[in-house]
Amino acid sequence: KRIGDEHLKALGAYGITEDTLLESVKRNYDLNRFLNLLFNGQELVECDPPSQPMLQDVWLGHPNMQMMAARDQEGSGEGLFLAAWGGHNAQSHNHNDVGNFVIFADGKPIVIDIGRPTYRRQTFSNRRYEIWAFQSGFHNLPTINGVDQKAGRQFAAKNVSYHKNGSSAQIEMDITEAYPKAAGTESWNRIVRFNRRKDVVVVDSYTLKKPSKDIIENFVVAGKVTDTEPGKLILNDREEEVQVLLEYDSAKLS
Repeated sequence: KRIGDEHLKALGAYGITEDTLLESVKRNYDLNRFLNLLFNGQELVECDPPSQPMLQDVWLGHPNMQMMAARDQEGSGEGLFLAAWGGHNAQSHNHNDVGNFVIFADGKPIVIDIGRPTYRRQTFSNRRYEIWAFQSGFHNLPTINGVDQKAGRQFAAKNVSYHKNGSSAQIEMDITEAYPKAAGTESWNRIVRFNRRKDVVVVDSYTLKKPSKDIIENFVVAGKVTDTEPGKLILNDREEEVQVLLEYDSAKLS
């Protein structure tokens, strides 16, 4: 509201009714929530029209975020949706996931981010990154010579750029420094490209200090995976209502 963004106002009010507001305060009572409800509740309930904006293209270019999103058609969940980000590994609630991305098809999650497990004392301790969900190897990112990304502001994407036009949108970044030196990389460049009404393309170009076959490209998927033939995998959503074809160069990856 303060910045006059009608899309964000509509999103903030989406799904809010008098019942859901009251239930939220009952389940998570604190003074801030109560005061927010007291002063802003009626305005949220009466917001017209509360909606999911579903913008066709989004770019948040602040160095702490560097996130893009793209969909086939503005205002619709049909077709493909992509979100990808750069940033750094000292963000609030960090997951060590510089260069990660997610893909939806017809509104169904296909290539996903695990999200967070139930919060416990370890979650906000110096043992946080022993929790598997906060490790880059459990994101859609490479594990290089057995090494995953590390936490800290210095582990970041560099040279991040974003481009879009009527038929495509893409983010490109250097994620070399998101990994410690033990990964043995001279350079690792990632492009994530959204080709509207067609596909999503991920291109990793890299140079290693020494030859290695210990490179794993990790993909976290929501549902069943079917290996149909070399270079092709069928990915399903959890309900097996949507299928997406994942293609890769079987001469380089196995």
